[in-house]
Amino acid sequence: MEVKARSFATTYGKTVPDYSKAYDYDKSDFLGGEDFDADKMPVVRAEAYKGNAGTYKLTPYSVQDFGKNYKVSYISGELVINKAPLTIIADDKESVYGEDLAELTYQLDGLVNGETIKNLGFAPRISSTVTKGADAGTYPIVFADNHKSTNYEVAYKEGKYVVVPASQKISWNPETSYKVEQRDIPLTAVASSKLPVSYVSDNDAVAYVNQIGDNWILTLVSDGLVKVKAIQNGNTNYWGAEPVEVTFAIGNAYESVDNETIVVSDHIEVYPTVFTTNVTVTALLPSNV
Repeated sequence: MEVKARSFATTYGKTVPDYSKAYDYDKSDFLGGEDFDADKMPVVRAEAYKGNAGTYKLTPYSVQDFGKNYKVSYISGELVINKAPLTIIADDKESVYGEDLAELTYQLDGLVNGETIKNLGFAPRISSTVTKGADAGTYPIVFADNHKSTNYEVAYKEGKYVVVPASQKISWNPETSYKVEQRDIPLTAVASSKLPVSYVSDNDAVAYVNQIGDNWILTLVSDGLVKVKAIQNGNTNYWGAEPVEVTFAIGNAYESVDNETIVVSDHIEVYPTVFTTNVTVTALLPSNV
């Protein structure tokens, strides 16, 4: 007669079926209603099973001795503990061009039984091609090797490291009143990014901008007002700066009264009292110039 252990399959971290009494045999193989004694019924044991994932032999056995009446064969089954699925996920990161890089980190999705990374059996090695000073853009975050774990079927999910362009601003505080005879005025706006600044004039009849090599000149033509805008449009690593606009007053008629306030005092003596009168004059440039 045969006593066959049943087979089972489960996943690490899930409940393991009670296999200790999981067997089958044909009672008709016994004669005259005989059977195993109640205290000697077969027991199934998992060989070498210590709780880890793997395939283990389930072997039934009974201590009952039937002598020469019956020959009992014990046929093993299998206990299959599949590895639990686990994904190691790289965290996406971001930093601004020129600043220190963020630390690379990851998450573990799928740990069971309250386990931690210490139970994984290895420490994931995470890396990226991004380096300090790298141009703005997107870089992969990857895992350097594919380790195997005793109890987990490990998959990896890569991330991305984004270096975003830095902001910049233009600094420019020039003199704004000139005589036409001064002719060429250097334009000296500076961008915090140290990228070159360009210029546009809104009235070339009064003054126009001219680039000579790396330098920009405001060439004066006639009396009047001219607005000059300093521009830095940015590049891969810098966002465009907010343009800075300056109004220049060109010519003698504007030089002495540009944005000035004049206070005139007049003293009138009428014995025995002295009267003082103050008159404030604020220069206003003609709107049609």
